[in-house]
Amino acid sequence: MFYILLVLGLVVLAYIFRQVVVIGKSCKSNAKLHGKTVIVTGSNTGIGKTTAIELAKRRARVILACRSKQRGEAALQDVKRVRTTGAEFNYIVLE
Repeated sequence: MFYILLVLGLVVLAYIFRQVVVIGKSCKSNAKLHGKTVIVTGSNTGIGKTTAIELAKRRARVILACRSKQRGEAALQDVKRVRTTGAEFNYIVLE
């Protein structure tokens, strides 16, 4: 009986750890950003690219700041493929 309760406690603890630490929280805001300009650094991959897409969905003017011209242009094309109305995109190369 002790081992069953121990295993059950570990399962509950692992579930709570997963929900709080691994998955984390996400932004629930639906605020419109029309007329706002946002510069996203590291926006050619990963979190930066996802952030740029989400800001564009809220109609912000998004500037992708990347270190590589080729990867910046590729990211710009990827972000433009997402259906966003009223969003404006641009990219700059950081040196």
